[in-house]
Amino acid sequence: MSKRTICAAAALALVAFGASDAAADEVVSTGVFHNASHAPQDQTSGHVSIVKTAKGYELRVADDFESSWGPDIKFVLSAAPDAHDDKTVTANKALIVAPRQKRSGAQSYPLPPEYQPGAYKSVVVWCQTFAVQFGTAPLVPK
Repeated sequence: MSKRTICAAAALALVAFGASDAAADEVVSTGVFHNASHAPQDQTSGHVSIVKTAKGYELRVADDFESSWGPDIKFVLSAAPDAHDDKTVTANKALIVAPRQKRSGAQSYPLPPEYQPGAYKSVVVWCQTFAVQFGTAPLVPK
């Protein structure tokens, strides 16, 4: 067997492996971001989903995601069904997922091991420094 044949077979195996992983993914819930009511300059839009994978759960932000610049921005899961103000976020159980990687585009974050499906009703783009939200996506179970 030539090196070229072995490389081609390995490439096909990797593609097949990746395809089988993606096929196993299950969308648990989805949402659409809306802006926070406190500050019209802090804009957030786009789609988000929580996905069950072979390795656990992930927060997946779609390629249509856009959000304003700010310091110390994090994705947070909130027990509040919707949060139009900052007090709603701080008054409810919350789970910090991760610092935001970038202001726009597709992003994926593994959810912490303490994540419990059904316990969190929305995804919040949260400025930890000033304790204000930039936007919230109420989650709809699938």
